[in-house]
Amino acid sequence: MGRVKRRLVVWAFFLSAVAIEMAGVARATHPDIQRHYRFLPRHSVLHQTHPNLEAPDIEYQVYGNFDLVIGHDRDDYTVHNAAWFTNVRAWFANPLTGAPPRSLDPVLNLSGLKGRQLPVASIFDVYKFEGATASGSDVDLFASLIGPWIYLRGGTTPPPDHADYVYTIQAIARTRPFADFNDDGVVDSDDIHVWADHLGASPSVDDAVHLGDANGDHFVAGGDFLAWQQQAGETPPPVADFEASIAAAMASAAGTVPEPASLTLGAACFAFLGLARRRLD
Repeated sequence: MGRVKRRLVVWAFFLSAVAIEMAGVARATHPDIQRHYRFLPRHSVLHQTHPNLEAPDIEYQVYGNFDLVIGHDRDDYTVHNAAWFTNVRAWFANPLTGAPPRSLDPVLNLSGLKGRQLPVASIFDVYKFEGATASGSDVDLFASLIGPWIYLRGGTTPPPDHADYVYTIQAIARTRPFADFNDDGVVDSDDIHVWADHLGASPSVDDAVHLGDANGDHFVAGGDFLAWQQQAGETPPPVADFEASIAAAMASAAGTVPEPASLTLGAACFAFLGLARRRLD
């Protein structure tokens, strides 16, 4: 009996080594990707409501930057269809209220959300993010990616009988550099005038697209003009296209199957266990 136990221990260590090795291969095959985005204020809205107060709904414009990392789960690196937000430097404001801008991250807890890719019958990727705010409100958020564009849609749900606002967001952002210098959502001749007016300037702020700094290097120069040349004529995809991707992903989620890497690892483990059982018998 002691001999059998020793063999089982050996096989357990062997299978653990195989799992770690395969996870390392998966990590090398699927490196993390970090993308830098900038909100389009004219296409990015945050709504604030309160279910228990007779207060008017407030609509804010969202602006600023954030990064999206797509790759391995931060808590389980064997999972490589995860996503999360980082370097969130975004705000929301309504000039009509006279209130100063507020940070977007605490309201939606973007930095604390965990995302996973949803199965979708299209060429576009859709991610579902979940988490909670510091005040205990649940956060559910969808992110639909089409080329350099990303669409965020979702919001918060406070606990029952909780005196907290409800926030919902519907926003579009684009990867940087982005040459929409006048923030109207279109890269056209009006933007080149903004760039020309600030040529040679050295903006001190990180988000100085409105001053002609498309790539965020704190200097308005030829690189920003090159970005304008490459993006001239760009407009964001219709919201309907993003919503169609989210709808397809939600419909496909009911038929989720294990990832190929998970299936391979599982098959290998079962094969080794079968071999071990035959030898022990």
